[in-house]
Amino acid sequence: MSRIGFIGLGNMGLPMAQNLIKAGHAVEGVDVNPASIEKLKSAGGTSVETAKIAAARADVVITMLPSGKEVRTILKHLIKRIRSRWPKVDILVRGDSHYGRDEAMQWCEEQGVDYIFGFATNAVLATMLRDKADAVCVERATSGAQKLRGFVKFRYGAKSWKRERRLVARIEATEKGLDIRYIVTSLNGGAKHLYETVYCARGEMENFIKLHKTQLASDRTSCRDPRANQFRLILHTAAYWLMLALRKAVPKRSALYRAEFTSLRLHLIKIAARVVERAARIRISLPSACPNAALFRHLAGHFAAPVP
Repeated sequence: MSRIGFIGLGNMGLPMAQNLIKAGHAVEGVDVNPASIEKLKSAGGTSVETAKIAAARADVVITMLPSGKEVRTILKHLIKRIRSRWPKVDILVRGDSHYGRDEAMQWCEEQGVDYIFGFATNAVLATMLRDKADAVCVERATSGAQKLRGFVKFRYGAKSWKRERRLVARIEATEKGLDIRYIVTSLNGGAKHLYETVYCARGEMENFIKLHKTQLASDRTSCRDPRANQFRLILHTAAYWLMLALRKAVPKRSALYRAEFTSLRLHLIKIAARVVERAARIRISLPSACPNAALFRHLAGHFAAPVP
C-alpha cells in the first residue's frame, strides 16, 4: 500500500483518487473545492491543508491541476524538495497538455529546469501546419500506406507569451483521417527524437510498471509488518530482473521476442519436464511435443555458467 498525495480533485482527479482508494492505497487529497474534499473523505481518503504537506508526506504525488498558476505552485514545491537533496542535479519535467501553460514554462526557464509538455492545438497552429499536413496526407494516399507520420519543429509564440518557444508537431495520416499532436519543450534535438523518444517514453515506463505490478503481483503487500512488505517487494523486484533478462535474451526471430512476462511464464517456465540433478550438472528433458524446446535450449545455454 502506498501513501499517495493527490493534488486537484476535479472532474478527472476525484474519480482517479477514489479508484486508488478502492485499490487499497492511502490517499491524501488537496483541492480548493470543499465538496470534492468531502467526496474524497466519504470514499475513505483524507485531506491535508496544502499541496506542500501532501508532497512532503507522500510516496507518490499525482497532480490534476486546472490552471497554469496551480501547475507553477506545485512545481515550485516539488522541485524545491528535490533541490534540497540534490542541488546540482539536472531536472526534466514531463507533463501532458494541462502542464503546457505559460506560467509553468516561464518558471522552469527562470529556474534552469528543462521541460517537455503536451500542447493543445489552436487555429493559428492549424494554419501554420496546413501545407505540411496536406503533404503527409497526399504522400500516404499515393503510397497506399495504412499510416504515415511526419514531424515538424518550429518556433511559436502566443500573444500572451513574452517569448517564442520551441514546438514539435507530430502529423499522422491514416485511412481514418488526420491527427496532429503538439509538444512544447526547452530541449534541443530532432523533432522525431523529441516526440517519440523523449516525450512518449512515459508509455514505455508505464509498461515496465505494469509488468512489475500486474504480471509479477508486486502490489500484494498485505503484511501487517512494513518490513515484511519491503522484503516481499525485494523478492518481486528480483523476479522482475530475472524475467527481464530472460526476455532480452530471446532472439529477435522468435515469436516470444518482446513478449510480456505472462507469455514467457506460460511458454518457457510453466511447462512439463523431467529434471535430473547430478553432482556436476542438472539435466532437463522436455517432451518431444514441446513447441519451444529449441528456444528453451538456446536460453539455457545463454545463462549456463561457463565450463571450467
